[in-house]
Amino acid sequence: MSMKRCIFAFLLCILCACSQKALAQEEQLPDMPLFADSIGSKARYAATIEMGKGYVSGIFVLAVDDEGEGYKGVLFNEFGITAMELTYGGPGTKVKLLHVIKMLDKWYIKRVLRRDMAHVIDNIFNGFSTYRDEKYHITYKFVKLDDCDDSQLQENKLIEDNNETEE
Repeated sequence: MSMKRCIFAFLLCILCACSQKALAQEEQLPDMPLFADSIGSKARYAATIEMGKGYVSGIFVLAVDDEGEGYKGVLFNEFGITAMELTYGGPGTKVKLLHVIKMLDKWYIKRVLRRDMAHVIDNIFNGFSTYRDEKYHITYKFVKLDDCDDSQLQENKLIEDNNETEE
């Protein structure tokens, strides 16, 4: 084999190994339906958006809109302050930002958020929990929260009340 072929084969092996490593870093969500088959059904995620100078974290709720044709989303922080509200028409459509907090309310930030949130929601639909914007070095992590219904909450409250009375 010539030297050029050896170098080409070596570089091809390195490229394949790097691409497999990048694929392995993607966190995949478990196989479960994203939504129930009804209008207004919701999916909840623990969300973190990490940037070079800071981060935004909180709960992201994604719901089927009233017409059943698109999605509504809201990200609010641990204090209940809404960081952003959005609508999304489905794969291949744009995200429309309805509201963003003051520190993100700049045209150049909203442009990046619109594009990135479309990728994030597409990734969620495809089963991936992370998205990385390499150009602006922003990492989006959305981890699905387990749903618990009112009966579980009442049961937990009864257990806590019993523990308090025993002490």
